[in-house]
Amino acid sequence: MKLFLKNIFIIFIYFNCNAQISDYNLYASGVDQLNNGNYEKAIEIFTEFIYKYPSHNYLDKVYEGRGYAYLKLQKYSNAISDFDIAIELNPYNYYAYNSRGIAKQSPKLYPEIIDLAGALDDFKKAIEIEPGFATAYFNRGMLYYSFLDYKKAISDFENAIKLNPNYELKLRSLINEMKSKLK
Repeated sequence: MKLFLKNIFIIFIYFNCNAQISDYNLYASGVDQLNNGNYEKAIEIFTEFIYKYPSHNYLDKVYEGRGYAYLKLQKYSNAISDFDIAIELNPYNYYAYNSRGIAKQSPKLYPEIIDLAGALDDFKKAIEIEPGFATAYFNRGMLYYSFLDYKKAISDFENAIKLNPNYELKLRSLINEMKSKLK
């Protein structure tokens, strides 16, 4: 009897580990497609993951990934919907807040879904959750810049540079231009 139970346990462990490997492989495949710019394929893989593993513990990351693929394809409503779900599943997913903010301000061809106040709130929330997230400072700074609120834009750009010096080249001349307008 002990040998039988031991064998059942080993079989259970084997199948459980294989299930974890296959869900990870599916997720990783979607991420690879996303990173390679194959957004339609990434959406297909992430959608398959959602149907196969509807209660997985990193489902928020899957919705975030699919939302990002939709964003890159300029399917803003779909992107916002997926970011909404990612945030509902994990209210601390600062990447999803940041990406949703981008989607809310991007749709120049679809003005009915532009939500600049919502985008600003999303960038603020991303920064609140992760104060070291330079990209959210950059995005919020760009939004303030578009509002001609140069003081807040400069502050956010300076924070972005402080957190990620790679922003220096991109932002220094813009910061100097805004400072000269404030004089």
